[in-house]
Amino acid sequence: MIIWMLLSLVMVVGIKFFTATKMRDLERRLNRVKEGLQTKKEEFQNVLAKQEGIQAEEALSSERIRFMKELIHDIGIRLQTSDQAQTELVVDSGGSQPRI
Repeated sequence: MIIWMLLSLVMVVGIKFFTATKMRDLERRLNRVKEGLQTKKEEFQNVLAKQEGIQAEEALSSERIRFMKELIHDIGIRLQTSDQAQTELVVDSGGSQPRI
């Protein structure tokens, strides 16, 4: 009877020891995963911040390009109207006296 009790006690202690070591290993793995997750989260936040900066620069560049296109278009219109005005002056001054 005492042998069974000692054997049971040894088994219980052995199982507790095995469980404790496996739990410790599991906690270590969990901590490594948490650290890795935190690192990846920080990297993700850095990438998001960088992406937002790039998007802001892209929007600014697009706005500048749009303003430049509008400016070029306006200059083109002004050149056409000034060419037409010069053509009209040449035609008007060609044959008749100015009217008063």
